[in-house]
This record gives sequence, structure tokens and C-alpha cells, in this order.
Amino acid sequence: MPLNTIPDGAIPDTIRALEQWICWREDDRDGKPTKVPIKPYRTSGTPFASATDPGTWREFETALTYHRESTSRTDGVGFVFDPEAEIVGVDLDNCRDPDSEELEPWAADIIDRLDSYTEISPSGTGIHVLVEGGLPAGRNRRGDVEMYDRDRFFTVTGAHLAGTPADVARRQDALLAVHHEFVQTAGEDESTTLTEATAHAASNGAAGVGEDDTPTQPVGPNSGLRRKFGRDPPAVDDPALEAALHGLSPDEIPDPVPRTIDEVAGPGVDLPDSELLRRAMGSKSGDTIQGLLDGDSSLWSGRDSRYPSQSEADMGLCFFLGFWTGGDPDRMDRLFRDSGLYREKWDRRHYGNGATYGAVCVARTLLKLDDYYSPPAADSETDDGGDQWPTAEPAGGRTDPSSPTHGTGQGRSPNGSTDRPAPSIDMGAIEDAQRLATKVKRQQKQLDAYEQRIADLETRLRWYRIALDLQADDSAPPREAESFETDPDLRDIEPRGQPAAPPDGDLDREEEPLRARDDTEAAEQVPGPPESVQEDEKSPDDTRGSRIGRWLWRRLS
Repeated sequence: MPLNTIPDGAIPDTIRALEQWICWREDDRDGKPTKVPIKPYRTSGTPFASATDPGTWREFETALTYHRESTSRTDGVGFVFDPEAEIVGVDLDNCRDPDSEELEPWAADIIDRLDSYTEISPSGTGIHVLVEGGLPAGRNRRGDVEMYDRDRFFTVTGAHLAGTPADVARRQDALLAVHHEFVQTAGEDESTTLTEATAHAASNGAAGVGEDDTPTQPVGPNSGLRRKFGRDPPAVDDPALEAALHGLSPDEIPDPVPRTIDEVAGPGVDLPDSELLRRAMGSKSGDTIQGLLDGDSSLWSGRDSRYPSQSEADMGLCFFLGFWTGGDPDRMDRLFRDSGLYREKWDRRHYGNGATYGAVCVARTLLKLDDYYSPPAADSETDDGGDQWPTAEPAGGRTDPSSPTHGTGQGRSPNGSTDRPAPSIDMGAIEDAQRLATKVKRQQKQLDAYEQRIADLETRLRWYRIALDLQADDSAPPREAESFETDPDLRDIEPRGQPAAPPDGDLDREEEPLRARDDTEAAEQVPGPPESVQEDEKSPDDTRGSRIGRWLWRRLS
């Protein structure tokens, strides 16, 4: 994307606000094209900027204006890395086909794990990822992967890679893991390709065995376990729990340190899935839970969205599922997979010890959660307001369908007539039917919301046309959207605390919400007239009044 065509908002606010910008041009040095830093302002001295001299840097607007308007040749603008700003640049070379736009598998894996602002390099064959965080001491480059947080600059194109966050996110854990796996740890042969290295790591399985048969670490040396116990932390048997513990601060690590996921699991809740979800969506946070289950992207992609990114939304749903399932890790995983948030990333190996992203999300949630939903004892078997399905294991213990019913004889109905024993019930099939019915209801509710949205937009359009005398006033004013009604018995139930940070987040800092404008809000706004519309332009009917009225009349007639 040429810099002169970058639209407003293409450059993330996080780096746009920093005075760390220069210009650059491509020169031929020793027969090799080289990107040379250029001062983003007029000077009587040397035109060259320096990545180690802040006096040659300026704010973004100054650099962009100089690039666009200066008579001196420049090919674009660049961002200089300064350790005080805590912005890391990850440069992935030779990983993209500019014609098919396909990425190499190893590059796609890194991009997915970092989950931050990503753009295409000027050549179209590389990728730049900008992440908030810091790098450990050691090397900065191996093969086609480079990682810098100082003394270098990145060309910035604004050619945002679709499907990645629109702003720079803090991903300290992911930075450490990617640096350890792709940069710091060298194989026996430095020429080993990243594709081969990735395949080798995956083939070693969950044990995370390295070249010398020693276990690889799920995160870097600054983990919570290492800071608390030094280089010999207690053994943890579960890989996901181990990775989750590494991500905690030393003060948050339980004492004694748990070794299995069962040690941090809760008591569970003895209700079928459909009834459990009905109660959750009828609670104080029901609207949010419903949106998360439906995978509503406005929860993380809007200007005033609740979550900074989809990773935080994942943790939000895990937080609510952890509370309502009573801290049951298997049930949390199953319900998440049935939700609209589930994607391939959930099952992807995310750490050197073999832990997957989804398993670490569940483990982090259980480590942070100290509050569970406890239904009234009388509600354990059935609920008057819910689906009256038999449960697999009622509160009083497992029921044998062929055993005598209290107060009646063997094989005798309550009215005294003799009958054959009741057939056994396939509880697994009933649970599957309940989950399917719940999913269908959610999808139907989402379709109803879409239909209502379309109707509201059509009503607005009719009113615009009426205001311009293009349609008779035969419709009612737009009505307000109907609010979600909470269950009176559940409206005060709310889990304590906040969701844990995502596996590739930082527990010490909160991220600013994304500034992207969501599609819903954009659709509601009426655009202002273009500058090309002059005050003296006349519509076919001069009585149409204001400039905006004439412009709307031309657009809608």
C-alpha cells in the first residue's frame, strides 16, 4: 500500500502517538538494495537519520507530511524501536506469496500466537508484527525471523493483514515463547529451515523435548515460577497448568503448588447443560454471556467494545463458564467448543511443553476463580422454569431406571396397574439433544436480532425519504430495541472478580480497548456531504432547504 493512500486510522494509535518516526529510502549499496533511514525534516546537514539518536526522530504526522511533500526522495516512513516505549518488532522474511497471498505455515503460527497488529512489508513477501512487551537478553535473529526492541527501525506501510488485531496488543508470554522457540534456541545446523524446526518440535509431542533430549520451557526465564522458586521450581504434571502457573506473578502462585488440573478444579454443578445455560443467560451478565456464546464480534472489535481482542473475549467466556459449571474443566472445554468463539486456535500447541491454547485458557481461569455457582438443593434434579429433562446423575445419587419407584411395587405403576419395567434411558443421547436444542435456540435468537436490525434500518430509511418528501408519512417513528429481560431469581447472581489474562497476555497491565469502528455503528451514521458539494449547487427542487438536505435528496432519489 503506498503511504500517500493510507486512510485515517490505518496506523495503530499505540505507535502513532510516539515521537519515534523517521523516513526511509531504498539505496543500492554494494549491489544490494538497502533501506536507509532519512531525517523526516529539512536540514542543512546530513540527511541521514539514526536509529540510536532520538534527536533525528519526529512525530508520525511530521514524518508522513515530509514523505508526501518533500522534494527529497523518500520511499516511506519508519518506526524506530526504543526500549522505554516497550514496543517489539517481529520481522518475518520470505514467508508470503505476493500473488496468492498465502503464508508459510511457520509464519502463520507466529502471527496467530502473537495476536497483535500485523502488516505486510513493502516487498509483499514479508510480514511485520508489532507487539507490546520486552525481549530477553540474547540473540535477535535466526533464519527468517528477527525480533527487535531497540536500535532498529521498521518500515511501516499500513497494509494491515486481514484477520489480525487493529492495534498493538501486549503479549509478553507469547513474545518470550516465540523468541525461545524460533530465535534463541539454535539447532545443530543453523541452516535448518523454520518449517523443519516447527515440524520437529511438533513431532516431539507434549513432552517438549529439545535437540539434546532436555525439556523445553513453556515460557522464558522471567516466569512467575522461576521468579518465586529460582531455576528449580516444583514439578507440575499437567502441561497446561504448568504454562498457566508460569504466567502468574509470584504472589499469585498457590501454596502448595498444584500438580494436576484436578487440584484446581471446583465442585461442579449437577444440572444438564441446557438448564445451566438457561440460568446463566438469565443472570445479571446474561446479555454478555449470550453474545460470547454466539461469537458476537462487536464484543471485541467495536470502538467501545467490552474486550480489547478476541483472546480477552475467550477468557471472558471461560470466566463465566468456570463460575456456572462450578469449576468443571471438562465441561468448560465442551461448552466452549459448542460456542461461536471456538476456532482452530483452541487446539493449537501454544507452548514449548506441548500445552494448547484452550487448555491453558481453562487452567488460567481455574487458578484465578474463587467463586462458583451453587444451585438451591431443590433445583438439582429439575427446575420449574427450565426444560424438564431427566438428568444423568440427580442430586440424590445415580438412579437406576429399572429399580422400584418409592411407594410402588416392582413393575407396578402408581395407580396400581401391573406393567413391564420401564426401559432404560440413554442419558448421553438426551444430553446431546439438549445441547443441540440450546444451540438452535441461540442461532434462532441471533437470526431474530438480525431481522430486527434490518427492520430498524428500513424504518430509518423510510424516515429519511419522508424528510425529503420522497415518501408519504405512513409509518411510525423508529422504535427502541427491546431490552433483554433477566430471570428475577437469577438477576443478582454474578461471579466475583475478573477474567484471567489470555495465555499470550500480561497480567500486570491492562490493554486499551481497540479503536476500530464496528460495522453496526458505521451503518447507523449518516455520512456528511463530500467537499465537492458546493453551496451554490441546486437540486431539482430548491425548496429542499439545507446543503445536507439537497445532498441526501440526490443520494436517495
